[in-house]
Amino acid sequence: MKLNRAFTKRELVLLLIGAALLIALFYWRVAYIPLQDELASYDKTDVEAQIAQEQAKAAQIKKMQDALANNEAVSVGEIATYDNLTNEINELNTIVSGTTSFNFDFKDPYMQGTTVRRDIDLTFTAANLSAAESVISQLYGCKYRLLIGNMTLQDADGSSNLQNGPVTADVSVTFFETTVGAQDLSGLMVMDDSGNLVTQDEYQKEEASGQEGTSSSSNASN
Repeated sequence: MKLNRAFTKRELVLLLIGAALLIALFYWRVAYIPLQDELASYDKTDVEAQIAQEQAKAAQIKKMQDALANNEAVSVGEIATYDNLTNEINELNTIVSGTTSFNFDFKDPYMQGTTVRRDIDLTFTAANLSAAESVISQLYGCKYRLLIGNMTLQDADGSSNLQNGPVTADVSVTFFETTVGAQDLSGLMVMDDSGNLVTQDEYQKEEASGQEGTSSSSNASN
């Protein structure tokens, strides 16, 4: 005897609801409960401590940067006659003598008017934030006129403890010299009115061309 009966709409709805409940129960037992147990047992202490360390580090760095910004970034040292590179290197060596490591990256000098600018990227590692501040302070009090530009500080050992741990600093420095009284300016690049670095011959041609253009305009107006 063969029975064959189609389900009514009500029975189909009840079957679908039952299937949905079984799926939900399976997810709750297999996925949701283990996840909640894991979250409940997760220790947030380390994360909170790390956040606090990062906030303290940011505050320490900002304090140092604000102190530098509140003072004029340009030191009051003398503007030496070009080429003063040897003396500037000696001064820098003295300033960073107390650091654990350092590196100087000297850029090619260039002149603008009678002023020569010599850009340097200075990287050093100090014992702690206080030692790094001492180096920056000595830079500001350098014998020769300089500008302290961009500065970044970070912990050197990943501890986020700038007060007691080693600190690595990247500082951009620009020394100022003068062409007045200089004996030899050969090879020195010039920054033109457009902010481009050109040779002295190219700059003289630009100046001559500009003067000719001004003269022509003046004659035309007359």
